[in-house]
Amino acid sequence: MQQAKPPGDQITLQGSFNGFYLICRIHSRCVMPFLRTGMGSRAQGLYGFVAGVFMFYLAHALYDQPLLNFFGVWLVAVVVQRMLSRRAAKSGLLIHSQFDGYPTLALRLCPFIRDESLARLAVEPLICFAAGYVLLSWSDALGKLVMSAALSLMFLENFDRHVTNKREQQILDARLEAEHLSQGVRRRMGY
Repeated sequence: MQQAKPPGDQITLQGSFNGFYLICRIHSRCVMPFLRTGMGSRAQGLYGFVAGVFMFYLAHALYDQPLLNFFGVWLVAVVVQRMLSRRAAKSGLLIHSQFDGYPTLALRLCPFIRDESLARLAVEPLICFAAGYVLLSWSDALGKLVMSAALSLMFLENFDRHVTNKREQQILDARLEAEHLSQGVRRRMGY
């Protein structure tokens, strides 16, 4: 007689999507400190830590000195971003602790683009793809890591847009429901 698997042992579409999202979030942290400014104090967090461990491990497993050098520069960039976010907090600037930062490099390279979301969706991935292509001549692994980060950045921006639109729609729906209920209360109260 075959026993049924507990729900936690089954591979589901939701679980696969969550895993893919997690991988993209970690992967994006490999390039984000170079692309953005004004990050929240915990923007890198656990994802950044895992990204660092991954890059360090990959550099040693492949005996790739350029990737190890990139890891060192990345580590300095993360520390600088962290110091800048602490300075902003001490000056009284309110930034969400998980904020991924402004796409400063993309907006500077393409001054005709004013929309941050478009800069994140289109320009940052192009920057990663171009930089990765250039880095391929220096290190195959590093070039591919940076080039593939373009896909992670595009996926995350699309997903964040979707979630934001959904949340905004829920807020609008709640407002309409509250207005409808308040009209009913006013009728009952005789206003």
